[in-house]
Amino acid sequence: MLNERVSTSGQSGGCSCSSGDEAFLASLDDAGRAVILDPSTASVLPSSAAEVFSLGETGEMPVWTKALWNLHKEVIDATIAGGWDNRKHPWNREMQDFWKYPIAFTSYGFPSLVMDMPQMADEVIDVFRKHILLIKDAGAFDEWTRLEFGKDPVSDKNIMYKGHLNLMYGLYRLMSGGTEFDEEYRILNKMIVTETANNGKNRGFWGIECEPDQYFPPCNAVGIMSEKVYDLNFGTHYAEEVGARVAEFIHDRMLDPVTGITMYRYHPSCDFVEPYIVGDMWATTMLDYYSPEQCQGAYRGVKREFLADIKGGKECYLKANRFAPGASTDYEQSTLVLYVPFATREFDDPETWEKVNRYFIDMYDIQVVDGTARFLDADPTIESHAEGYLLLGCIHTNWKRVVEFDWPAFREQREG
Repeated sequence: MLNERVSTSGQSGGCSCSSGDEAFLASLDDAGRAVILDPSTASVLPSSAAEVFSLGETGEMPVWTKALWNLHKEVIDATIAGGWDNRKHPWNREMQDFWKYPIAFTSYGFPSLVMDMPQMADEVIDVFRKHILLIKDAGAFDEWTRLEFGKDPVSDKNIMYKGHLNLMYGLYRLMSGGTEFDEEYRILNKMIVTETANNGKNRGFWGIECEPDQYFPPCNAVGIMSEKVYDLNFGTHYAEEVGARVAEFIHDRMLDPVTGITMYRYHPSCDFVEPYIVGDMWATTMLDYYSPEQCQGAYRGVKREFLADIKGGKECYLKANRFAPGASTDYEQSTLVLYVPFATREFDDPETWEKVNRYFIDMYDIQVVDGTARFLDADPTIESHAEGYLLLGCIHTNWKRVVEFDWPAFREQREG
């Protein structure tokens, strides 16, 4: 159940980029070791990886994907209609600083979904628009002004918010052709490009901080992916002019030479990279388009160093660090496991996809009830936070495929 601690991200100098609470942890015994349970108790997947990964070939949603899609639409519609505290699918107020992440990340699977199931385009685009309305709501960003980091969430720093907003604007426009958000999209992208270039030329690093003096690779990876999508929309070259330089900075300065995993954090004020790694598949997945060779290595490194099997190898979870057997109890790291399904799709790893989905199904007793996924052993606010990541892992395919898809032809066919 929910941890009763209130997040202090930002106040303590930690980024809220991938935080959460202990509801996302593996089962532990009294000594803090992962419980190795009887393999026969591992959950049965409603759909196999083979079924989920072949969506583009079959054109039909597998049971698991459809059940998660039905739940996700419920969550989004309930939030739009009744607010963040709605009765049916409320959001956890103690985790408010993190609401933007499931809202943003779930939407990153929508391009692949309409590529594989074009008959769903209208439905998916309608849901995507609601995602944008939610991430623009003050509930999704007000920690920036509440903690007095700045006067608004986009003018300075805060790439952990504005990078997502920029990418969501771009993907929505790419899919729909809609210009509803164009004015603010152009303004926001200009802010990001200008700030990134200024930091590169005048402050000695390429990218944008999250909180003041806190630079995190995952958030900057989102920012530069948004530049490639902007280029696709408007014919610019920002991916080459600034995006590639950010990716180069991260890989030149922030890769652990032993494991190949991206380092945790950089401090521009003293030009210092913290020599610390976590099981971060967010940065690895979002950087894959720019640096596929390095990211393949980083993905293998995270699997090797941080993923631990349970139930005879039928399930897996993410360890707190390379040398500790237990899952993390730290706000900064504990929800990193939610990004594992996303990464397994980017790097085409059906075996790990099945293991981590069984893990979540067991942890929350997720069952398909009348065609919809239900978290039977979880607080409703946990369901609202976690369900989108599981859906993302069912529908995303690969960023290179998204970038190289013929979107003008897709829009023309849809309009015709």
